Amino acid sequence: MYNNDCKKDKRTQRKYDFVFKKEASMMLASGYPVQEISKSLGIGENLVYRWKNDNNAEKDNNSENSASTQSDLFVENEQMKAELRCTEQERNILKKSRELVKINTAIDKLKMKYLLQRQ
Repeated sequence: MYNNDCKKDKRTQRKYDFVFKKEASMMLASGYPVQEISKSLGIGENLVYRWKNDNNAEKDNNSENSASTQSDLFVENEQMKAELRCTEQERNILKKSRELVKINTAIDKLKMKYLLQRQ
């Protein structure tokens, strides 16, 4: 027969903040053994291993995103270079046209001066 009085105790899951997890991962990166880290922080070894695996997975994900971001940045850079070349060409055309306007103005002044002298 099943006894309802013997219910299992529910364990409350402890939550650890980012700083605490970072401290554990820094200790692990420094070369401390997992057993020593778990004893000094008062946590289970499996938790240290889980955080290590989560950290590695996050790094892998970031490297994939980084490659995608780099290709996006390369494409954007090439587009901006092409746009810059077009803008430089437009600027050079405007400089030349401004010089032509100055020359035409000088020619017009000389014509006026010549015409006034002939009179």
